[in-house]
Amino acid sequence: FGKVLYMYPRSNNEKNITTNVSQGGRSETMSFLKGIRGELIKKAEKTAVRAAAALGLNFTGVDIMLDPYRQEAVVIELNAFPGFPKMRRFNLVRYLIAEIAARRRWR
Repeated sequence: FGKVLYMYPRSNNEKNITTNVSQGGRSETMSFLKGIRGELIKKAEKTAVRAAAALGLNFTGVDIMLDPYRQEAVVIELNAFPGFPKMRRFNLVRYLIAEIAARRRWR
């Protein structure tokens, strides 16, 4: 859709390379990102939107690794069928219905 809908921060311990929750990663709240400069978060958002556009995807999950020391946002993976944790306070279905309805009105 050309914008970031929501972020799902994840972390791991120093010995693991993956942040997949099923493989030992941890799902974090948005407060996990408070120590990261706003410019890096904005860079990550722009990078995610550009990556999705490069593959012609309107709706996708973009996994990004942040390097706060170098101030870099690196794309790890794009998911054409992303999963969304149920416990988050973001109603994806409601958002998608509203977005689709708005696009139908534009035609």
